[in-house]
Amino acid sequence: MSAVAVVLVTLGSLLGGNAWAQDTEAATPAPGAAGPTQSPDAAANEATANDKPPHAEPSPVKEQVTRAEGRASGAALKTTTPPDARGAKPQDKALPGNAPKAPCEDDTTFSDRTLKGHAFLFPLRSDNAFVTSHLTFAQGVSYENVRLESGPEFVDLGFAGAVERLDIGIRFHERIGFFGGVDARIAAGIDPLTAFYFGADASVSWRAGAAGMILRSERTGTQLGARLSAQGALDQQVTPFQLVDALIATSEQEEITRADLDRLIPSLFSRTKSIGGRGSVNLAQALGRHFSAQASLDVDIMSASRLTHSGAQEVVYTTSSTALGAGIALTMDGMPYAPVALLAEYRLDATVASWTDGPEIEGVPPMHAIVGGIYYTGRRYAQIGVVVSTLIDASMDVAPDVKLTRTSIYGQFTIRTFF
Repeated sequence: MSAVAVVLVTLGSLLGGNAWAQDTEAATPAPGAAGPTQSPDAAANEATANDKPPHAEPSPVKEQVTRAEGRASGAALKTTTPPDARGAKPQDKALPGNAPKAPCEDDTTFSDRTLKGHAFLFPLRSDNAFVTSHLTFAQGVSYENVRLESGPEFVDLGFAGAVERLDIGIRFHERIGFFGGVDARIAAGIDPLTAFYFGADASVSWRAGAAGMILRSERTGTQLGARLSAQGALDQQVTPFQLVDALIATSEQEEITRADLDRLIPSLFSRTKSIGGRGSVNLAQALGRHFSAQASLDVDIMSASRLTHSGAQEVVYTTSSTALGAGIALTMDGMPYAPVALLAEYRLDATVASWTDGPEIEGVPPMHAIVGGIYYTGRRYAQIGVVVSTLIDASMDVAPDVKLTRTSIYGQFTIRTFF
């Protein structure tokens, strides 16, 4: 060992303690010791120095001192991970897949009813412009008041009802799909007078048809669609007044036998069957990310036959009608900041032609409906909400000096899922 090395080792022992002395001794072979007794670190350093050009060869003493200082300070030279240029460790850097999502945002867009980032709601009383695969379950309740006025006198009749609705859509192609549905409804008079004169009725209605997309523009957020369907209904009514009226008609007899009762009991019931078709053209327009407007024009052509009784005689009335309808719906959706959407809808229905071979009511006025609803929209694959509908200006003349006015409210809870 050279004299300089001996001086440095001695000085290191005095100032740095045993750790520096042990490290230096482990890296310095004893005089006369063979090469294999060198430490692995010293052998690696020697091999590295031999690979360098002659002019870049480091001083062995300087290298030993540098390594000893690092060991004494406790720095792990080979295991320390340096920070990146911005001062953040590599493991702390955000990866693309770990980027935070917007509140309540869903991964799937379901673009068949989404334009410019806005997911459209379906109106309650009008058709929509979209071709979707969906399943809908709805539970509704209704209350209706009918006032009959004749001069200063009037009579109020009250009805309450419930509706169960099931609807399905199958999207075969982005431009065409099938839809169908079934509604079950029951209604009854809720006061003695209404229950006696009008009783209760239950009905089942159905619809089935095709939905198509005429055009779609992602740039302007516009979609135009059309629907064509067949529809029908079966209604069964129970009316106590008709039975009492039939019994009064036979009261001139000396007595009413059991055979007379059996013959008159069917007058308690009446049944109506209807079938027809419906066509509509529907427009959807996105007004940015949070707002939209929808419009619909439709025509309904229906034919109905009503079986009732006059005494013991069956009477069948046939009615045909053509009605036009128009609706508009506006939506505001808070997604992705708040998973709540509001719906406002207006609907107008007017009978433009009718024919009947039974008692006819002339001058049927147009019917106006207003709808308001609130939906949860935190998941693009589902719509969950509550809507409330009411009729306005629903009045007509049903007989000379007799006016009928309807006031109704309908509420519905809807669960619709898209797949």
